[in-house]
Amino acid sequence: MSKKKKAQEELMKTHVLNLNEIRDAEKKDRRERRKKIPKVFVIIGLVLIIVGISISSLLAYFNAKKRNYVPYEKDKSKLTCISNLKSAYYKVDIHTETFYTFEDNKLKESISKVTSKPNGEVNYLETLKKDLNTNSTYMTDTYENPKNGISYRVKLLSKTELYLEFTIKYEYFKDTTKQAVPNDFSKVPLLTNKDTYNDVKEKAEAKGALCN
Repeated sequence: MSKKKKAQEELMKTHVLNLNEIRDAEKKDRRERRKKIPKVFVIIGLVLIIVGISISSLLAYFNAKKRNYVPYEKDKSKLTCISNLKSAYYKVDIHTETFYTFEDNKLKESISKVTSKPNGEVNYLETLKKDLNTNSTYMTDTYENPKNGISYRVKLLSKTELYLEFTIKYEYFKDTTKQAVPNDFSKVPLLTNKDTYNDVKEKAEAKGALCN
């Protein structure tokens, strides 16, 4: 066989080997791509599922919040004020609860319930009871004056507890002088039928009460 023919055959073999290598490489590449494609789809699918669930959850949350939202309007027909104070003069702890009623945002009535207990060795409850009666000019343990819109009572419940209660109807309440002492002792503000819900709350809290 001539050298030229041998060279041609060697060249043909080389071309065949190269073609086979190229085909093998292409097959391997296709297999790799086929393996990667499902993974990509799986990842994209998972991302889409997560995004879909998140959007659905957010929409459900906002829709529920929108359905459940009811504008809050505070009832301003009633107000309760509570205070726990001390009297250094009578050496007592004073617990006061006052219940206010309003009509068309104007003060209509108040009921104050005051309990006093000694906080020292000396018990001044008898003196306190006497002073409340004398200085308020009611002069009795119970008093009622419909014309001035006032009812009042004070009572020693025991040796260690004095109870004072007074009701004011502001439509008739004019003479504040008789009410000044009980109000001052219990730190309840003197008010009129011109006072609004916000006025009463502000004045009571200025005296040390918590109102709601």
